[in-house]
Amino acid sequence: MKELIFTFVLVFIAVTVFSQKVKMGEFSEQDKILTEVSFEKDADAVILWEQGQSRFYSGLLETSYFFRVKILKESGKSRGVVKIPFYVGEERTENINGVNATITNFINGKPTTIIVEKDNIFEVDFSDGWKEMRITFPNVQVGSILEYSYKKSDKNLGILDGWDFQSEIPTLGSSYEITMVPYYDYKLLGQGFKYFNEAEVSSNNGVYKWTMRNLHSLRAEPFMNNFTDYRERLEFQLSRYQKVSSGAYNNGVEWVDVLSTWQEVGNRVLEDFQEMGFFRSNPIEKEILNIDLNGATEKERAKKLIIFFSRIFF
Repeated sequence: MKELIFTFVLVFIAVTVFSQKVKMGEFSEQDKILTEVSFEKDADAVILWEQGQSRFYSGLLETSYFFRVKILKESGKSRGVVKIPFYVGEERTENINGVNATITNFINGKPTTIIVEKDNIFEVDFSDGWKEMRITFPNVQVGSILEYSYKKSDKNLGILDGWDFQSEIPTLGSSYEITMVPYYDYKLLGQGFKYFNEAEVSSNNGVYKWTMRNLHSLRAEPFMNNFTDYRERLEFQLSRYQKVSSGAYNNGVEWVDVLSTWQEVGNRVLEDFQEMGFFRSNPIEKEILNIDLNGATEKERAKKLIIFFSRIFF
């Protein structure tokens, strides 16, 4: 990793400059008086605002998260327990720290804020290297505003987490920005109708930002295993990086391509699945590891990969 220097290339069709700063504990009048979501009136809770900011730091991707959620109905009180999964593995691939949380209730229009104690913020261990950070908010009521923030560091720089603009509850505002440094090339992978048609996008001196508004909830439906394919989101896939070379006859840099063929993509997917324990007790492991991705053209190899995983997982 010490040989890697970072760069980033993105092409924007349209650029809209937009800036909004949201700080914990500072509420607009609309935040205070909101009792229902105009475009999803049966929602029991709503994300008033969420934002993420990512930057590269010492061979890691560090992302700062902030969420502001309001409880609208009795059934929404269950949102008072927040669960944040992350993958540790054997090399502490991901780590979460700096968790802060508050709950604000309004009495006669006046805010009363309680800081969530550290005893209500804790880790839960799961199998195969997974953990979960949990936040349990006290005294959750209809009208409560829950706020929490944390930082996550990630050693995996091949495929970045990106950002989900949609959640299980409606979202009034969602913003994500990432600061790139030379010399890594990433492919931007975006999906969703609103993403391509309504996203507010800006870029300035290596800082790229996306903002989306008024997003419907997205929940699992019966007989719809791949509903997340419809989520408004973006992610980044490493395309190539510069490798610093040195020696008597070779000084300078060279570009190294990453995941440039379907065979490499298939191998990477299988490696990730193995690392995260998906196959450790699975009877189809041998079959998956021996998948044949050979073909005369890229299209044939892609077709084999899609058909195989569709048969296995869907």
